[in-house]
Amino acid sequence: MKRILSVMLSMLLCLSCVYVGMTAVFADDAEYTPVVGLAPEMYSPKTVYVDDDFNNRDTTNENTDLTKIAEGQTEYPHQVVVKNAAGTSNITSFVLGSDGTDVYAAPTAAWQNLVVKGINDINADRIAISFKFKLGISGKSFQIWANRASDTYERLFSIQLLQSGAKCEVRYNDGTLNEKGSPSMPLMYNNFTTQGLNTWNRLYFELEKTPAESNTFTVRIKKVYFIDSKGIPTSLSESMLNELTDVDVDWWSAGCDASTASKTAFVIRQNATDQLCIDDVMLYVPDDLKMKGASYDSAAGKVKAVFTRGLNADTLSGITIKSGENVIAATAALDPTDTSNRTVLVTPAAALDVENESYVVTASGVTDLEGNAVPGKSVIIGKLSLIVENEKYYVNDAEVTTTKLNASPGQTVAAKADVTNPTDANAEIMPIIAYYEGDILKCVNVADTVTVTAGGSNQISASITMPETLGENGKLRFFAFKDNKMMPIMSSLDKDNK
Repeated sequence: MKRILSVMLSMLLCLSCVYVGMTAVFADDAEYTPVVGLAPEMYSPKTVYVDDDFNNRDTTNENTDLTKIAEGQTEYPHQVVVKNAAGTSNITSFVLGSDGTDVYAAPTAAWQNLVVKGINDINADRIAISFKFKLGISGKSFQIWANRASDTYERLFSIQLLQSGAKCEVRYNDGTLNEKGSPSMPLMYNNFTTQGLNTWNRLYFELEKTPAESNTFTVRIKKVYFIDSKGIPTSLSESMLNELTDVDVDWWSAGCDASTASKTAFVIRQNATDQLCIDDVMLYVPDDLKMKGASYDSAAGKVKAVFTRGLNADTLSGITIKSGENVIAATAALDPTDTSNRTVLVTPAAALDVENESYVVTASGVTDLEGNAVPGKSVIIGKLSLIVENEKYYVNDAEVTTTKLNASPGQTVAAKADVTNPTDANAEIMPIIAYYEGDILKCVNVADTVTVTAGGSNQISASITMPETLGENGKLRFFAFKDNKMMPIMSSLDKDNK
């Protein structure tokens, strides 16, 4: 026991000058693979409602109806809806077209409905929508409509190709009406560049529900991206979007179904016959910005780290590999086979011994294409030891909800986390909490050992009493000790001594 305590103390002193600031977790379970390929600006999906590239349809006949599936295939789960809830009447007047390699949908007449989402079973605070489109005539527009709390549906966006054919403008519903009693649709932005008529563009936007009166909700536009056929992106700034009025559309309202087009959740409409093509439609709940997981390819000698959004290639040096507290020299680059820019290949200087050792892959200082910082996180690969998540921190039993500890001398600081043991043997875990000021270990407590059965889960916790005298640069750190190894769970909770 003395030797173990000596080892732990030595580790704690060494860790005093190592900033981890991550949550140690394992890679997520296998995730849904979209039919429509994800683009860099798109977040990975958590819940998918619509995922349709139309390529499973029978196109042997001209203007094949959307309902006809190719021979030998069946409708896949996340297809654009074409029938009502009873499965009887067709509520879309879009048909199939093909350019020889790809299938798309097009309207048969003006103001026809492409029903993106029929039955209104969306239960989320945030929704992402993405699709490709091309317009064959300048000065014409198409509109995105969404369900309202009433029995009608309302225009959400209007996208129009300007007379020059080189730019698109987007208008939105601000809740006001024009002299005809229709939504006024003021201009949101008129400088989305295109490559001209009949060239594919992609629109991606996110909507967030906000509480309104009488238990209803309005919609806030959170993100808008426009990408032309050459991959040139334009995004609206957060400050511009914050100035927009919330929209009176509500796909969360109760009792909606797809018995009529007016009750569907999302519809795309066009005001000119055969001048609009739609493809690669996705409607889903977007994930948060994070590193989802990491794995090691022994044959290639590379660690693959996967994120939930396209990354800035200039920030990948923030991805590191450690064995214990030893940093392994490695280089990181975007995976050239992943056009969404969310997969990073990290090449260590020497092969990793994943059969016998555990390694920690850490992402810190990495940003997405917009410059948003990816929250720090660590993933353990190799000889799996622990999955640690849901960590929480308390001062005198009050949960800490900020990155500042705000604990006074004599107050009790506690840390808790859920631990899962994925191995086939029971694990003995020692929770350790420590308080540092700068590089100096001021106080530490080793809590009682917790047994986590093979394949089971348990909670670990530890607490300390803050020292009577507090200096500067205080930092709380929480560890799990197993098999003579110290796993940092958290070290980014600062003590605000001011």
